[in-house]
Amino acid sequence: MTQGKGNGGSLLPSNVTAWTRAPLELTRRAAEDIPLLPSQDHITLVSLAALTGLLAGLAAELLRVLVRLFGVLMFSPGSLWELATDRGSPMSQRFDAEWPKVDTHFMVVGLSTALLMFAWGYYRDHRNGVPEGHRSRSHQLGIAVGAAALAHGVLQVLVAAADAVTPGHSGLLSVFQHTPWWGLCGVALVGGVAVGVLAHYLTDARGEGVPIVMKSVALKSGAMRTRSGPIFAGTAGLTVASMGSVGLEGPVLVFGAASASGLGQALGLSRDRLRVLVAAGAAAGISAGFNAPIAGALFALEIVVGDFALATFSPVVIASVVGTVVHRSIEGDFPVFAGVDFVMKSSYEIWLYIPLGLLCGAVGTLFVRSVESISSRFQRLTSGVPNFLQPAIGLLAICLMAVALGRYEVLGSGYDTLQNLLNNRLTATVVGVILIAKIAATSLTLASGGVGGVFFPSLMIGASAGSLFGAGAQQLLGDRIASPASYAIVGMGAVLTAVQHAPLTAVVMVFELCNDYNIILPLLVACILSTLVATRALGMSIYQRVLKREGIVLSRGKEQNLLRSIKVSEAMRTEICKVQQSTR
Repeated sequence: MTQGKGNGGSLLPSNVTAWTRAPLELTRRAAEDIPLLPSQDHITLVSLAALTGLLAGLAAELLRVLVRLFGVLMFSPGSLWELATDRGSPMSQRFDAEWPKVDTHFMVVGLSTALLMFAWGYYRDHRNGVPEGHRSRSHQLGIAVGAAALAHGVLQVLVAAADAVTPGHSGLLSVFQHTPWWGLCGVALVGGVAVGVLAHYLTDARGEGVPIVMKSVALKSGAMRTRSGPIFAGTAGLTVASMGSVGLEGPVLVFGAASASGLGQALGLSRDRLRVLVAAGAAAGISAGFNAPIAGALFALEIVVGDFALATFSPVVIASVVGTVVHRSIEGDFPVFAGVDFVMKSSYEIWLYIPLGLLCGAVGTLFVRSVESISSRFQRLTSGVPNFLQPAIGLLAICLMAVALGRYEVLGSGYDTLQNLLNNRLTATVVGVILIAKIAATSLTLASGGVGGVFFPSLMIGASAGSLFGAGAQQLLGDRIASPASYAIVGMGAVLTAVQHAPLTAVVMVFELCNDYNIILPLLVACILSTLVATRALGMSIYQRVLKREGIVLSRGKEQNLLRSIKVSEAMRTEICKVQQSTR
């Protein structure tokens, strides 16, 4: 068929009858004539955001399970060998018990969708005479959807294997505790050297994740190299498996943002739409990592882009929802911290959350200052050491500190330890040791060149501070107040907002992590006061301080020096204003 512009400039085929042309034209222009309907560009952007959420959600789950399996491989390789070779072993029996939970419906639907997209793309290319080397977008999207569907199926098998070798979803803490000290030190050295070599030869394997995405959005309208996502996430996973005290949320965020950026650039999106799509990828990474769709969207809007416009809001929310759906399809619809109950025995108890908020603001400030101070001192002390050996020195020092203290809870991201804090399984003395050691371990990991985020360490430090405060208050007031676990829950959000200066995100995040509405009022009180203390002491979030040291000053997600975000080619104009010689 050929297209023409007869009958009022219509772009419909010329052989369409007049009776058919009118309703088709009305349908084509519906989005323009009826403001309530979204435009075609917006529908495309939302669809890409959904695909980005799918990829980021899979990446979050894959990184988490690979860290567990890699940790077991380094510390107890015989467990994986036993699972693979001995069908009568307890691990094989646990794997057989987990196997029925593997759901193939998602994979079947995804592969079917990919085949339909391929068929539609082939039909359109054949009809329009597209050359072999120039395929339509349907082929590219079909590849992405098909790969995601296959990855979902493989991921469920890996999760079943990880649950079999680490029973009870226990993570790496039990592995650390049952490994001799020399084995821990050996893994720290080998893993540290591997991280250092990757960071030395690959520029994408350096830093802390959130500032990377913030800088890309502010200065490059979201343009990122696609390879930076898997490289950064892989290096971070290696850091955590080697006992580095960092979180995995930053790497997952970078993966989601880089995947979105690569997809948007491949499809030729404009700068504004690419920026929104990258924010959507970041939101999906956070939401999938914490099973928190609202907090994931708020994190991207409040911290990454600093923009709550409707055009930005819709794709970000869609991506966040899809990322959460992927998480729940694999892990189930459960809060990240199950069995945690917040209790407030009387309304007067809310007054105790005022000093808790002030305390958490001071602790968050101490944490940020510690990260910066130890980083500068470590660089001075190791100035003569090759860069690729510095992560090994830092990880070995953390390992020796944990062995000397007898507290292995400070190693790794700390999920198991945080669960124990929220369930009142640790004494006040142990919690105090963990609080100080975790601040030192996270600071040393980042200072030595380890890759990861500060999001999860902030939660653990906050829970420790809240638990200590609750234990002290209970010594004074007895059973008239709640247990330290309730104060630990609020402490998580209060220290988190002191570190990242985003109280709304922190409040919603803790609420979604625990799924208990009773926590909202004391959490709001503590987070607001914590923000005031940290803002007065620090001036800006830890992410903005990282960028400021690079000469980039952000305000609400935008670079204050606008000339840094504009290319010379974009500022040039070919139209020249001429002034006549005559004054008449």
